[in-house]
Amino acid sequence: MPLLAWEESAAAEAACTIARSIRKCDVIVSTVGGTHQVPGDQLILYSASHHAQVLAGQLPRERVSSTKTASDWHRTKVFTGAVLELADAPDAACKQAATTKWNKIIHATFAGGSVVSASQFLSGKRAAAIVELLRNGTLVEDDELPIADIERAITIAKADSWNAPTA
Repeated sequence: MPLLAWEESAAAEAACTIARSIRKCDVIVSTVGGTHQVPGDQLILYSASHHAQVLAGQLPRERVSSTKTASDWHRTKVFTGAVLELADAPDAACKQAATTKWNKIIHATFAGGSVVSASQFLSGKRAAAIVELLRNGTLVEDDELPIADIERAITIAKADSWNAPTA
């Protein structure tokens, strides 16, 4: 279960006040100094439009499922960009630059991971489930990322040597 984070302690305290009154229990603000924690899987920046219902208590199962689907859809989009850029790199130097770039993006976005984990995700059931949801209309295709690109990235990720070092 990820923790929600606020950039300002006053906003976090206001959210705790709401949660206390709805849940009828003690909810506290915990502060962490420094910038060593990056929002990602286990630490998510609070967004009223996405998380307000969480303040009231545990989410209903169908809401949790849709949140997981949204997370997998986001991962699929980011990982597709990484795999396609690496696969389309014209030479070893460009491939190395793209690898470095995407490792940083993936690590910052998801608090860990790399282009290898991106490839593993795209090769798995969760990415396949996202493609199926796109095909049956449950998820809306992203204007900037057509389903054909996702399918191409999945095919590339499943190939044995797509990310092999080049001489």
